[in-house]
Amino acid sequence: MTNTNVKSPWPGPAGLIPVTSGRADDANLINRAYLDRLMLEMRVIDSVEPDLKTTILGSTFTSPIMMPAFSHLNKVGENGRIPYGIPPLMVLPEIKKALAGSGIEIYVDCSMDTGYDAYKALALGADAVSVGRGILSPLLKEGTKGVENKVRRMNEELSELMIYTGVQDTRSFDPTVIHMA
Repeated sequence: MTNTNVKSPWPGPAGLIPVTSGRADDANLINRAYLDRLMLEMRVIDSVEPDLKTTILGSTFTSPIMMPAFSHLNKVGENGRIPYGIPPLMVLPEIKKALAGSGIEIYVDCSMDTGYDAYKALALGADAVSVGRGILSPLLKEGTKGVENKVRRMNEELSELMIYTGVQDTRSFDPTVIHMA
């Protein structure tokens, strides 16, 4: 059930996206907490400036950071999120293992807000990440320019962590660099 006391800055009727309830069972908050507990091991020996180019469904893009469709905003039912839901990144390595050799690409959309978050998802097995909630505020406040700045900053953060961990391109992530705090 949605917490009706939460004030939303977003236009339209109250929905589960993008406002979170703030309750302990809120899957969005659980996911954010999990992401923030993932720590990275620095590996700078032989680091190079990374190449962020990514191939998705046979097309090449300059970055693995993508935007989702927003056609569902404020149209989600009141009980659209599972309480105490498992963070997607927690099970991503198992999904990657189960799909090994299948050719199926994995795209993650789960509280991605920074390039650091994107790095964690890519290191755990995602082929690309989708940033939804993280670009809504810049979109509503600054329009296209706000989204461009947010994505540029995310790519800079992703590139920075790739340098600090010795990852040369988007096909070279090593999950052993991640440790749980």
